[in-house]
Amino acid sequence: ANEVFTFANPAAERIFGAAPGRLVGRSLDDFLSPEGRELVHAETQQRAMGVANSYEIEIIRPDGERRVLLVTATPQLDREGRFLGTQGIFRDITARKRVEQAQDRLNSVLVGLRDAGRHLSPSHDRRTMLDAVCQSLVEAGAYCGAWAVLCGAEGQIETAAAGGPPELIAHIRQMPGQRLPTCAHRILEADSAALIHDPSAYLDPQCQALIQQGHVLLGAPLASGEERYGVLCALAPADVLPTEQETALFGEMARDIGETLYSHALAQAHQAAEQALRESHDRFDQLAEQSRTIHWEVDLAGRYTYVSEVCRGVLGYEPNEITGVKHFYDLHPPEGREAFKAMALQ
Repeated sequence: ANEVFTFANPAAERIFGAAPGRLVGRSLDDFLSPEGRELVHAETQQRAMGVANSYEIEIIRPDGERRVLLVTATPQLDREGRFLGTQGIFRDITARKRVEQAQDRLNSVLVGLRDAGRHLSPSHDRRTMLDAVCQSLVEAGAYCGAWAVLCGAEGQIETAAAGGPPELIAHIRQMPGQRLPTCAHRILEADSAALIHDPSAYLDPQCQALIQQGHVLLGAPLASGEERYGVLCALAPADVLPTEQETALFGEMARDIGETLYSHALAQAHQAAEQALRESHDRFDQLAEQSRTIHWEVDLAGRYTYVSEVCRGVLGYEPNEITGVKHFYDLHPPEGREAFKAMALQ
């Protein structure tokens, strides 16, 4: 029950990182986390009842490296059936587990990116859209936290959105009105997404609160062509580092957001132009009404394509009785109409 090695072959010594002959006499507990010790002690209770079993444990070698082992444990009993100890076979499955973890992580990333992409629409409010994107990345299990900030031409943060722990969200939400930090500027000016292994060394002092222990940082510019709007960042677990493929996918998501922001800006500019045009027409119509001046437009054949409301009071026609129906010369008195038409259309 004290988990002390009484025999260990050279393969076991290599797995545990012990010098030859130095594993015997040591306790398995020396290589386990508190949670790992609880698991092994519970399994030992099963051995004491004569139950053989296989299970996985994570060990921490003397050099700090973590390895995952598959343990096949068989109880050793005396002639009277009393429990003497456990014969264990350790298989190092670290490489297999890392492949599995990487695949699980990539699946979570793909789900998060898919769900985030569903929220991209130029018709949505920018803050609402980015909040939904960040929340999707976190809820899929891909990242423990994600945030996006947008800045104006002078480097002032205009919009901030986030998903993840409440303290991270609260920190991001108070950023609007502040200058974009230098660390965010570096991400903004980059050509592609980047994996930052040491966030504490990379981030400015005012951004240190965003760091989560045991996590690395992914950062990408939100851009469309030469237009740069802000940055997208996410915290990924360091024990399963994002691959180049994931970093590239993260960059593609940022580019999609940048294209959506560009479309949003175009839509806003179009709406502003339409509003200005409507206001200009309204002012013109008011002036025309006051001066009883008719504003009109015709196509190449001389047919009216537009006529202002003033025609009602001046000519006695409704605008829809003229627009698309009559030619300019139709309103000329019959006497001299053909001569007027010929002269105008020369």
